[in-house]
Amino acid sequence: MDVMSEALRACQKTSMRWIHHLKMRIRELINVVLAIPKIKFLFLGGCGEAYYCSTSGAEADWESSHSLLCTGERSDPAHREALLKFNKHANGMI
Repeated sequence: MDVMSEALRACQKTSMRWIHHLKMRIRELINVVLAIPKIKFLFLGGCGEAYYCSTSGAEADWESSHSLLCTGERSDPAHREALLKFNKHANGMI
């Protein structure tokens, strides 16, 4: 057997091992994802746009930033319009 044939065979074996390894790793990852419990997100807040998994999470988000940055349909119309205009200006759309 010549050197090229031997090298090609070694390369093919290595490739097959890697393919097998990758397939096994993908299966492991799929099993992990499937094992994660599904969380029910609760619709909370007056804006109608935000979803949270707990009341405390919704309250914390509202206090930290959501109340200032919300552009949901049920947010204050004047506040929403001003914030949307600011976003357009900041993104160079005005």
